[in-house]
Amino acid sequence: MFSELSFNTLVQSFPSNPDSEATAYVDCKLCSRSGMQCTANVLGGRTQLVASHIHLASDGDGENGAGPPVINFCGDNGPGMIADGSSYKSPCSHYKNRAALMSMTGNFVDGAQNAGFTLGSRLKDIAANPSKYYFNFHSIASWTHWQIEGKGPVGMCRGVMQMSQRRLGSLLV
Repeated sequence: MFSELSFNTLVQSFPSNPDSEATAYVDCKLCSRSGMQCTANVLGGRTQLVASHIHLASDGDGENGAGPPVINFCGDNGPGMIADGSSYKSPCSHYKNRAALMSMTGNFVDGAQNAGFTLGSRLKDIAANPSKYYFNFHSIASWTHWQIEGKGPVGMCRGVMQMSQRRLGSLLV
């Protein structure tokens, strides 16, 4: 599976956003037995990356909809950061020359957003309905802005999940 992430002006725009040029590419292998691994290259951002997730869009529109994270990848487990019921297995990489390259391990989010799902059934749903899901990176700038606005975490850049045609078996459950 993969996702091409970009700054979404419909849902992520705010004045003087230092990360408004951020884009990313994420390639994932999601397997309930051998683990969930993603590699990512985030470009054009300026402030520290504090979280990344696969989200389920509540309205089924992974392009523009919003919804809770169902799988965590990298992030900051510190106080005041995005806590969604499960810890992040590693911090996100820092930018070097406005690029952050990373390998991340996923963690199934415990909570209402995964009620009625096992890890295996959630991964099967992602494979069957990738357009309902999106990958999202959060930066400290976006987290701070949306927290002050009282709208919760919205993210820095995002992209709908897609099945990879060039890598068969990128999702194994």
